[in-house]
Amino acid sequence: MVTTVEITPAPALMLYIARYVYREFDTNGSHLIKPWFASHEASIHFFFKALPLKLAHPVTREILKTGVPCDILGMSSQYNGNIHFNGSYSFFHIIFKPTALPGFSKFLLPILLTG
Repeated sequence: MVTTVEITPAPALMLYIARYVYREFDTNGSHLIKPWFASHEASIHFFFKALPLKLAHPVTREILKTGVPCDILGMSSQYNGNIHFNGSYSFFHIIFKPTALPGFSKFLLPILLTG
């Protein structure tokens, strides 16, 4: 079973962030392969438990990336491959509005610099 919670951002961030998503699932020992389709959104992903095993090219099956605890994904115009999972997952996504990531960086930078 997959548990998904979507959260609306605060009004001050609505120009940049479309939504927050928290998701949990357990493959119960099975190997789960999920296609990674093209997307018009940029996002940041934080994995709290198990990491994705790998991202594999759809034709050559070459491993393009192995799991990382945090990843920034940009917009894409093509099918990106298959993501492989096996374990108990808990992760949080920040989904940006299309073309909002550069503007959000300008908003966030002064906050980060002041501590």
